[in-house]
Amino acid sequence: MRTRTHKGLLLPLFGLITCLMLGNTAKAQVLWTQATSGSGWVTGGNWSGGAAPTSSQKAVFTANPTAAASTVGINMNTLGGSLTLTAIYDSARAVAGLTIGNSSTTVNGVLNLTGTTIAGNTNVVLANVSSTVAATLTLQPFQGTNAGQTMDVNIGSSAVKILTGIGSSSTVAGNPIVISSKLIGSG
Repeated sequence: MRTRTHKGLLLPLFGLITCLMLGNTAKAQVLWTQATSGSGWVTGGNWSGGAAPTSSQKAVFTANPTAAASTVGINMNTLGGSLTLTAIYDSARAVAGLTIGNSSTTVNGVLNLTGTTIAGNTNVVLANVSSTVAATLTLQPFQGTNAGQTMDVNIGSSAVKILTGIGSSSTVAGNPIVISSKLIGSG
């Protein structure tokens, strides 16, 4: 009995698998595309792909927003009091300080950060490597006129990493990350 090999199928199959893997990598992050300050996190049009990041994705801020002191409000009422992401990444292309907080006037919330790989560093929950000196990434309890509801930040375990640096991908002193929200987690 003679066995047949299908060499002609191996290359197209390999190509298909590679495309699927690259597609999944690209979808692991969602870019903020809104240039103006004071915009809503849950508004799909503010993000690449038309939807806010999900629990398996990181939120990436590049050249937007462009205001010197930009704010993004997470409406915890719309999200049922909880938002889970892998990380928040203020990239080397970011040009402005960024403040993120709860914009709901009725519901407290928790921002859960589970960790992902950024610039070869594993289990990163927050990264600020903006090329702009003193472009602070701030997580605060409330945003805008909402001073009554809060947002806690849950970073999970003690094994997480926070990266800072001016245009770098390593853990060095540089652009600050300020967390004025209550920080919770195990460890």
